[in-house]
Amino acid sequence: ISIDDIDRKYPNLMTLDLKFNRIFSMDAISILYELKQLREINFLKNPICVNKSLHDMILKSAPHIETINR
Repeated sequence: ISIDDIDRKYPNLMTLDLKFNRIFSMDAISILYELKQLREINFLKNPICVNKSLHDMILKSAPHIETINR
């Protein structure tokens, strides 16, 4: 499953739960900056979560997100 065109399909998306997937890098989710209405995202139980800078990387690429991994 790809989230490449999620911004076109769901432009008003406010919450995105991506728990228990195989997300390894920010490259896989670079589309987040296009989702201007997105306020909450969850990556728990993904390989990317071992990165201690994940929170900062998300906020840098998508500063409109308010809640991460809750």
